[in-house]
Amino acid sequence: MTASRLTRRMVLGSLLSAGWLAHAAPSRPAVAGPAVWELPGLWEDDQGQRVTLSDWAGRPALLTMAYGSCRKICSTSLRLLQQAQQEADARGLELSVIVVSLDPRVDTPASWRQFRAERGLQRPNWHFLAGAPAQIRRVAGLLEMKYWVYDDHVLHDLRIAAVDASGHIVARVDWVDEPPRRLVDALAS
Repeated sequence: MTASRLTRRMVLGSLLSAGWLAHAAPSRPAVAGPAVWELPGLWEDDQGQRVTLSDWAGRPALLTMAYGSCRKICSTSLRLLQQAQQEADARGLELSVIVVSLDPRVDTPASWRQFRAERGLQRPNWHFLAGAPAQIRRVAGLLEMKYWVYDDHVLHDLRIAAVDASGHIVARVDWVDEPPRRLVDALAS
């Protein structure tokens, strides 16, 4: 075996054992657990209003986690959310889009408003939330989304969940190549 082939196998083995390639597998709904709408705590939205996740009970939603200064995964997640929104619009499906901050130190209502304006995310059914670290960990746990702070960055998975009207996750997109249409399919059925 050549040295370059051995190196590739070692790197691949390391990535597999670290779980980095788990995202390449087809997505699956999250395991049964508490409903998203049942998670406790007050959040502050991009309009400065205090809200709870139960405020969205009774309506399907797309849910992800992001932070305003992210330049990679969050931009991709938002693009996929926009595609899913277009698909929902084409089907006449009304849904909410909820983005939970991974960096509430920086993602204030004013910075989220500016973020939305700069990216043309002004639809009234889109909501950007910031909360306490314990709340963020609970949402990340329910989404099975890993994240960690490294210097001024938050490194994290790509994860978008389709949440039905009762608050249960019925589908996920975990990989950039997965069609966001899957999320809308799950909510429309």
